[in-house]
Amino acid sequence: MSVISGTGRSGRTQISRLLLVQSATALFLSACAQVYVSPDVATELSGVQVTSGSIALDTSGVVLRGDVGILPQNANLIAYHRFSNGDQLLGFDVSVSLPGGLHVQPGDLVRYDGSSFMLFFDAAANGVPAGARVDAAAVDAAGNLLISFDITVQVGSVTVEDEDLVRFDGAAFSAGFDASAAGVSKDLDLDAAHIPAPDILRVSFDGSSHVGGVDFADEDVLQYDVVSASWSLYYRGSSAHASWGPADLDAFSE
Repeated sequence: MSVISGTGRSGRTQISRLLLVQSATALFLSACAQVYVSPDVATELSGVQVTSGSIALDTSGVVLRGDVGILPQNANLIAYHRFSNGDQLLGFDVSVSLPGGLHVQPGDLVRYDGSSFMLFFDAAANGVPAGARVDAAAVDAAGNLLISFDITVQVGSVTVEDEDLVRFDGAAFSAGFDASAAGVSKDLDLDAAHIPAPDILRVSFDGSSHVGGVDFADEDVLQYDVVSASWSLYYRGSSAHASWGPADLDAFSE
């Protein structure tokens, strides 16, 4: 392995820059010791090929393919949540037929327990307009489902923009997270979410922008502190894996 030699100013500057990059990368990876991610296009992360229809476990830069069952080749995983018992919640961008005879629409969510699929959220039965896709899903500590759609929809008495999250308690919808009120541009679509604690929300968007003094890209995950109404960068995809560049992180959980 080669190192930068010399004691001149130029050599010291290059070493300092290298250490800063390494430190920044280490900081992001240590802050996010274990995350589950899915890209919108096939992407190689640390030598592991991850397709849009799969999930990858990224543990401090070491990547392993996750098991989401046998899915059709055309299935793009756009909504994902991992339960504490290991069960997984999956949402797709197209209609898919799954093993066991289950046929689901883009607005539906299915639960996979490692061996079989079962319908978890029936979009049509719960009043979701036809054509709306659930492109982000999370479950909070109380067991409520929080979802985002790829278009503006009205569910029950709640109007939900594509940058927002709406809460569903199993019977009715209520306001969840109003992104524009928190400073997020209406030009963005929220396409991944996770709720690690009652007052903490982690989200990813479909484009590059800035909010609360934080610049981000579509492969990054932001953290929003509800109490302080402040934003921070939780996971910078390109720092963890340079190959994230062309891809959008469109599913995320922990």
